[in-house]
Amino acid sequence: MLIATICKAVTVTDADAAELHLKDTAQDDVLVLEQHQGLDAAYRDQAALVAGPPTVCARVQQRLEPVTVPDVATDAALSTHPVGRALLEAGTRAVHGLPLITPDGHCTGTLTVHRSQPGTWLSGSQQQTLLP
Repeated sequence: MLIATICKAVTVTDADAAELHLKDTAQDDVLVLEQHQGLDAAYRDQAALVAGPPTVCARVQQRLEPVTVPDVATDAALSTHPVGRALLEAGTRAVHGLPLITPDGHCTGTLTVHRSQPGTWLSGSQQQTLLP
């Protein structure tokens, strides 16, 4: 199921990569990288366990709503953070993340898509299709 979710996200959004983090309640709700497509090893090492912002997945978890960073290089907090530097080194310039929310309103994780070109690229229909 996780692999299918990642493949669908990349296909629907025309993304270059995607990642899925799930919340680990045993570790104070940190986000654990559970599945990915197209991410290099250096980035995966940085994003394997996320405890808080400025990472996009942590912002999504905190806000419980989609978050878009049109250009990682110009996002002051992210571009200077180890995860942001790893994104840039891997060739990612734009990211869009959304929460995975249960019917009763609990966030169980996040889905983030990556693009090598800066800018906001997702249409409204693409964003709706991504919603679980």
